[in-house]
Amino acid sequence: MNNNSNVCLHQLFEEQVKRTPDAVALIYQDREITYKHLNRQADLLSLYLRQAGIVPESRVALCLNRTPELIIAVLGILKAGGAYIPLDPLYPVERLEYMLADANVSLILTQKAYTTLFSQYAVRLLDIDSDYEPSSSLDTIKHCFPEPANLAYIIYTSGSTGRPKGVAIQHSSACSFVEWAGEVFTESVLAGVLATTSICFDLSIFEIFVPLSYGGTVILAENLLQLPELGAAERITLINTVPSVMTALLNIGRLPSSIRTVNLAGESLPLRLVQRLYRETEVEHIYNLYGPSEDTTYSTWMLIPDDTQVSPPIGYPITGSQAYILNERMEPAAPDEDGELYLGGKGLARGYLHRPDLTAEKFVPDPFTKQAGARLYKTGDLVSVGTDGALTFLGRIDQQVKIHGFRIELGEIETILQLHPQIQDVVVLAREDEAMEKQLVAYVYPYSGTVIDITVIRDFLCSKLPAYMFPTALVLLSSIPLSPNGKVDRKALAALPIQPGSATRYVAPQMPLEQILVDIWQQLFEIKQIGIQDNFFALGGHSLLAARMASLILERLSIHISPMSIFTFPTIEQLSTHLQIAQDEQADQVVPPLQPVKRDRDIPLSLIQEQWFVRPRFAPQYVDPVSSAFSVVGWLDIAALKQSLHSIVQRHEILRTHFLICSGQPIQRLDDLAASSVPVSVIDLCHLVPKERAGALTDIIDADRKAPFDLMQDMLLRAKIVRLKAEEHVVILTVDHIACDGQSYNMIIRELSLLYSSLVKGEPSPLAQPKLQYGDFAFWQRQWLRGSVLEQHLAWWRKQLDGAHAMHLSTYTPRETCFSLRGETVSFELPTRLVQQLRQLSESQGVTPFITLLAVFQTLLTFYTRQFDISTLTPVGIRNPVEAEDIVGMFVTMVVLRTSLSGDPTFQEVMRRVRDVTIETFPHQDIPYEMVLEVHNPLGDRATSPFQVWFTLERDSNEPLQLEGVTVQGIDTREIISTLDMWFLARERGDTISGYILYRADLFQEEFIKSVLDHFQMLVMHIVEHPERSISELLSSDDTR
Repeated sequence: MNNNSNVCLHQLFEEQVKRTPDAVALIYQDREITYKHLNRQADLLSLYLRQAGIVPESRVALCLNRTPELIIAVLGILKAGGAYIPLDPLYPVERLEYMLADANVSLILTQKAYTTLFSQYAVRLLDIDSDYEPSSSLDTIKHCFPEPANLAYIIYTSGSTGRPKGVAIQHSSACSFVEWAGEVFTESVLAGVLATTSICFDLSIFEIFVPLSYGGTVILAENLLQLPELGAAERITLINTVPSVMTALLNIGRLPSSIRTVNLAGESLPLRLVQRLYRETEVEHIYNLYGPSEDTTYSTWMLIPDDTQVSPPIGYPITGSQAYILNERMEPAAPDEDGELYLGGKGLARGYLHRPDLTAEKFVPDPFTKQAGARLYKTGDLVSVGTDGALTFLGRIDQQVKIHGFRIELGEIETILQLHPQIQDVVVLAREDEAMEKQLVAYVYPYSGTVIDITVIRDFLCSKLPAYMFPTALVLLSSIPLSPNGKVDRKALAALPIQPGSATRYVAPQMPLEQILVDIWQQLFEIKQIGIQDNFFALGGHSLLAARMASLILERLSIHISPMSIFTFPTIEQLSTHLQIAQDEQADQVVPPLQPVKRDRDIPLSLIQEQWFVRPRFAPQYVDPVSSAFSVVGWLDIAALKQSLHSIVQRHEILRTHFLICSGQPIQRLDDLAASSVPVSVIDLCHLVPKERAGALTDIIDADRKAPFDLMQDMLLRAKIVRLKAEEHVVILTVDHIACDGQSYNMIIRELSLLYSSLVKGEPSPLAQPKLQYGDFAFWQRQWLRGSVLEQHLAWWRKQLDGAHAMHLSTYTPRETCFSLRGETVSFELPTRLVQQLRQLSESQGVTPFITLLAVFQTLLTFYTRQFDISTLTPVGIRNPVEAEDIVGMFVTMVVLRTSLSGDPTFQEVMRRVRDVTIETFPHQDIPYEMVLEVHNPLGDRATSPFQVWFTLERDSNEPLQLEGVTVQGIDTREIISTLDMWFLARERGDTISGYILYRADLFQEEFIKSVLDHFQMLVMHIVEHPERSISELLSSDDTR
C-alpha cells in the first residue's frame, strides 16, 4: 500500500478484506471473527449511522465495553464519515459532561449498561445491544464517502487549565502512521497483535488499525496483566504497551513463547527492562517508541539491540515525520547542546478542538521548509542527539509528566484542587514511591483556621478527575516554601517526608484480615491507632521489624511471606491483598505449627547444625566459639554465679546436647538433666606480680578461645573465673557455635544477669520456663523444609547463581601462595551529618540504610574488581516462625546477594536493583549457605568459598552483663583472623554509623584498605548529593578516588 495519506483509515481495512476475506481478523475470548464478517457488521452500523444523519466531520461519542462490538463501532463510525470520540464510563460525570459539550457530538453510541450515564443529555443515544435495522440495502453504501482531510477521531488529553483538551486527528495523519508501521513490521510480526489499550489513548490506533491493514489478527483483551490466563495467549506475536505495565507482567510470569516483538512507549524505557526481556523471554525485537497524541501516536522509533549497555534512545523520526532540536530562539541547537523537540510532517494533528489560542501556541510555523502552511508541534520535551543521530529523551520542560503511560498536566490537578473552598494554594509533584514508581503527591496549603478533612478532599477529587490523575498522597502544609526568587521551591517540597499523620487520614480496618494486621503493627510499633493506609517505614519500620512482622503473620495466619514483602506492600491495605494471594498460592503447602515434641526419639540436626557438624569448614563466618571476657570489680558471689550458669543449662536443652552419628545419620541427644552441670573452673592468680598476672590472664583467655568443644561429650557452655585480687575477677564465658548465635548469646547474658541478681537478693527467679527448645525447631524445620518445598528453594538458588564467579580484588601477594588466615582491621566512622543525609536518601527512595550502604559498597567493588556482576555475603537469622524468637540455638546462616551493575546505571537504579535482589533473595534464606554452594558448584572445591566478600550493617544490640553489687566491663579478647578476603562490618549506634574492614593481612596492604575506606566515605558524600548520577560519573570524580 503506497501513499496511504490519500485514503481513509477504514479504507485500509477494506482493502485487506478484499485480499483475505476469510482470514481471522479478531479474537475475543472464544470468538473468532473473519475479515468478511467484521466488515459486514461495520457496514451495517455505518448505514444505520448515515441514515441517522452522520456525515463527514460529525462527531460520534463512543462508550462501550472491550468486546468485538467496540471494534465494529469504531469502523462503522469511520465508514459513515464520522469521527469517534472515545469516552471511559469510569470517568467522573463532570469530565464526561465537559467532553460531550466540547466535542458537540451528534450521537452517543453506547450499550444498555451505560445508557443511564447519558440519559440527561439532549443528544441521540444508540444502544448497540439493541437490534438496529437500516432501511436501505448494503449495496447503497459508498465506501469512499469521507475524504482523507476529514476528521477521524478526537482524543482528550490532560490540560494545564484544569480542562482536558481535544486533539483532532484526520484520516491522512493516521494513514501515514499506519503506512510507516507496514514498512517496519512484517506480516508475520503482525500475525497476532494483543489489543489491551483503552481507545481513549492513542496507542490503540496501532493495536487496531495496523494489524487490520496488513492481514493480522487483533487479539482483544481487557488488561495486559490477564495475559497468562488468556486463551489465545500462544497466538500473540506482538505486544504494544508501556514499560511499567510490561515490568508488572514480567513480575507475575513469563511471556508466551510466541511473542517475539515488544513495542514499548508512553514512558522512559529503563535499560534493565530491556535486558530482562531479552534474558527472560523469547522476545527477539524490542522497539522504543515515542510520540505525543498531537503527532498521531508515534513520532520516533528505534530497535534496541539485545546487547545494549546504555539507556535506550527514542531513536529516529518515522517515515513522513521530521524532528528538530531547537533552542529558546527557535534555532537548531549546537551539536553538544540539549534542546526542545519540535515535530513536523504528515502525522501532525489539526490542533486542539475549539482552542485556537492553544493551537497557535503549540503548533507553530515551520521555518525550515518552503511548503505553505507547514507547521511544527512544540512538544515541551527536552532531548539530546547522539553522534549517530539518535534522539535521547531527557525530561519535560514544563509541568507535564507521564505516569504509567498516561500524560498528565500537573497544573490541571492543581487547578481542580484550588476550586475547593478549604484550599488556599496547592502544588502537585510527581515523586517516586517505595517501589521506585512515580506517584502524584499534592501539597495542600489550607486557608487560615480551616481544618482540612482529607476524606472530603478525596471525595471532591473523585468527582472531577479520572483515577489515573488522582494524587496518591495529600500532604498538608503550614505554608508553601519559596525559593529566593519568589518561585515555589519544588525541591524543598520533594524532600519532605510523606508522614501518615499528614499524608493520610486514619482509615479503620474493614476486613478481619486487615484487623489482624493492625493488631500486629500495634504490637510492633507500640502505637494505639494505626490505619490501613499508614506506611510501615513512615511509622519507623526497618528490616528487623519486617522480619518480626513476617514471623507474627506466620504465627497468626499460617501464611509464609518474605520480610522484604513490606518494601513492595508498605501499607496494611496493600499487604492484606498480597497476603490473600499468598494464602491461595500456599493452600497446598500448609506450614506446620512449631510445638513441643516428645523426647522419646532421637532429635535430628537442623539444616544449619548439619552445616557445622558434618562440614564445619564450609562456615567461613566463624572459626572460634562464641567467647567473651568480663572484668568484674567488687565482691563476686562465685557460688551464685555457678548456680546461675547451672540454671541456664537446665533451661536450654541445646547447651547440654551431644552430637552423635547413628546409622550413618547425625543426631543430637540430650544429657541427663540431673547430671548436667556447667564446667566452671576457678583459677587464682593473686600470687603473681601484676606483670606476670597480665601475661597469665592473656594466655588463659587465648587458650580458652582456641580450645575446641568435643561435640560428642562436652557441655556446650563453659566458664572460667580468674581471680586477680580479692575483689577483682575476670569471667570468661564460651559457647560453641553449633548451639548459639549472636541473639542467643545475648539471651544467655541477659538471663545470667537476672538469675544472679535474684540469687544474691534471695528472690525467686523472674524467668518463666521456656515453652520450646531448639530440638523442637529442628523437628519443625525437617518436617517443613523437605521434598518439593526444599527443591523449589534449591532450584531458585541454582538459577540465581548460574554463571556467578568469584570477584577478583587486586592482591599484594599471589593468592595461590597465601595460606594464612591472619587478619587486620581498619576502622571508620561516618560523620553524623553524612549519616543523616544517608538516612534521608534511604527514606526518599523507600529503602533501609542497609540497602543504601550495600548499594554503595557494591558500586565500590565494581571499581576495584572491574567486574559488574557483584556478589556479596550477608548474615541472616531465620527465626521463623515467631515462637523461635526466644529459643537459644544457632539460627544464623549466610545468603549471597548478587547484583548486576551493568549498563552504567544511576545510583538510584543501583538502589532499586539491590532492593529487588534483596526482596527476591530473602524468601529463600532458610537454605544454609553450604547447601547453596553445593547446588551452585556440586563438583567444585568446597574447602574454599567462591564468594569472598562479606557485608553487614547491624544495629547496636549487644547485651551488657550486669551483676548485682559489682561493676562489670567487657574485655576485647578477639584474635584477629579472616577466613574471607574482605569483611565490611558496620554498626548503627544512635546517629552514627561506624565499623571496620577486616581483611587477610597477607593478601592486602593496610594502605590499600585505608584508601578503600577513604574512597567509600567520599563516594557516600557524592551519592547523597547526586543520587541521580551514573555510577561511572560518581566513581570517576577526581575527589572520589
